[in-house]
Amino acid sequence: MNRETMTAGLTLGVLLLVLGSSDYFLKEHPAWNSILQNDSSSSSQSSAISDISAISSASSITVIPGASSSSFAGVKKGTTRKEGPDVQNLLQTQGYTAAAIAEPVLIGAIAQQETMNGFVLLKNNDRTALLAWIDTPNVKTIFAGLKQALAENFSGRVSDLVDETQTPAQGAPRDILSFIDPSLSSERFLFVRIRTRLYEFHIAQGKEADVQAIVEALGQ
Repeated sequence: MNRETMTAGLTLGVLLLVLGSSDYFLKEHPAWNSILQNDSSSSSQSSAISDISAISSASSITVIPGASSSSFAGVKKGTTRKEGPDVQNLLQTQGYTAAAIAEPVLIGAIAQQETMNGFVLLKNNDRTALLAWIDTPNVKTIFAGLKQALAENFSGRVSDLVDETQTPAQGAPRDILSFIDPSLSSERFLFVRIRTRLYEFHIAQGKEADVQAIVEALGQ
């Protein structure tokens, strides 16, 4: 294991520990949990926006840990990089609105030097998923490092683990890593590598089909 991978693994391990500790604290302190839920509700209402393209505004986002405020800027509406579709425009056409991210994102720990994009996806003011992504020529190396670090930090409660490469009849091949680990979150984690992009989803319960439709569109 090289020094870079060891450092990334240690960073991610600390982040996973923080996530697990936070989950335990909330469960053991219902009063605090109630306060935070109320605060989160009001925050989501104030940060929800009608146009996903506006997420590029620094005033409407919460910086992901590990990413600087200057690097955390959404792709401008109307621009399409050759590596993939315009994510914001795609989601807007599917009826999603966006809210600021206010929770840790795992690729932020493993790829601290990369530009991070992301937001919480809402439909009818209901959370569908958190979506964050990076776009880099080093995506395969970063994805491999992420999988290694996760494998070393999974709890004994991890389930529904999927690690595979999919080759759809239409669209680009994609590498998939998906799992549920209650020690980290009640939501399913999904990582998808398509071309030079690595996407991370935290999927709300019952929203798997919605996210699958997003993944299919991202692969076109």
